[in-house]
Amino acid sequence: MTDHRPTAEKIATLQNIGCSLRQLRQEHSLSIEEIAERTRIQPRLLRALEEGQLDILPEPVYIQGMIKKYGESLGVNALELAKSVPADQMQIVSLKSNRWDGFNRPQIRPVHLYLSYIFMLLAAISALSHSLNNSIQSLEAANKPVAADTKLAAVKSTETMAEQPTVNAAVNEPLELEISAKSTSWVKVVVDGQPAFEGRLKAGNAKTWTAKRELILTTGNAGGLVVTKNNTQLPELGAPGEKREVKFQPERS
Repeated sequence: MTDHRPTAEKIATLQNIGCSLRQLRQEHSLSIEEIAERTRIQPRLLRALEEGQLDILPEPVYIQGMIKKYGESLGVNALELAKSVPADQMQIVSLKSNRWDGFNRPQIRPVHLYLSYIFMLLAAISALSHSLNNSIQSLEAANKPVAADTKLAAVKSTETMAEQPTVNAAVNEPLELEISAKSTSWVKVVVDGQPAFEGRLKAGNAKTWTAKRELILTTGNAGGLVVTKNNTQLPELGAPGEKREVKFQPERS
């Protein structure tokens, strides 16, 4: 049985080749990543090649191909260097072949494409069938005649509502709002949907408005105003200089 384990001679040969390639790369001021981009070889394999780490590298035939491709990326014909690595009588594999391309990415075989196509076709048929079933059920529900009991219940409900006495709506007490300024503040007041005031309210000045439905107060100095609603002083609207918009509504009795 032939012993395929790497000998000290093979390791030394590979280390010398890797050292030569590393020196060429450094002379061209290129990084491992740039060589990887040119050769489409993984950076970790390029580092292992430069350092002669056989335990990380693939079979000798692929090592030969890596050396050849590495040299070509630097403009050097590295075929002789590649041949110096024993390949156990196997031919040098071009890095452009499908076998080498599989080193960095999985191959997609025709059978995979067929299976993917069949899976997508089955999924589409299932989705279409589900959609058609939902549409048929919706049409059946829409065309289903209303039961006589349902119609009778609707009529009775209407009659019951008509027999109920009308409840008097709650009466809103008028809303009276007084705004006095502790410091000059910009104020805008809208009463029952109509603009009532917009301008600066100087310190010490006060104004009062009455609303039936709603009063909206907008100010650019929430902390500079004192607001009294129906003779009851409210808490401060906010901090000095803070812009606020507050809605007030009458209380129901």
